[in-house]
Amino acid sequence: CASCPRGRAQPSAGSASCIACGAGQYQNVMGMTACIACVSGTYLPSTGNDAASDCIDCMAGTYLPATGSDAASDCIACGVGRYSNQTGQTSSGDCHRCAYGQYQGSTGAVACIDCAVGQYTSPSMSTVLSACALCPVGQYQNVIGSHDCIDCAPGMYAAVAGLEVCANC
Repeated sequence: CASCPRGRAQPSAGSASCIACGAGQYQNVMGMTACIACVSGTYLPSTGNDAASDCIDCMAGTYLPATGSDAASDCIACGVGRYSNQTGQTSSGDCHRCAYGQYQGSTGAVACIDCAVGQYTSPSMSTVLSACALCPVGQYQNVIGSHDCIDCAPGMYAAVAGLEVCANC
């Protein structure tokens, strides 16, 4: 009898041939009875693979808790208001919440976006930072990426929301 080559296995005694490892699996040792599933955070679309390095990391902005996945589409996008800038992530906890003063309105993001002047996100807002809010009437903000707005000084006003500066009375 001959040993099965790497990338193949044979679980049954008395068989005439070896079986190629399926998608999502590999075998890096000759003569084995089973293939090894790719680890969480990776996938493998082809068959007959012979190394763990053949498994492909899910892209940044996604995660994959399951093992033995066979398609990039198995990777799950981080939700709005969250991001991940590393590949091969394994859980939704690897998707980080945007910092106050930032937002992310898309899924699968690798970074958050600073709020523009006249806008903000803060702890008093929804826990999902999917958009920045305009500074309310009577307040302004002249710095990008802010987490609060500033009251207009006495003798000044902001008649509309989202202003960068207050006007003199």
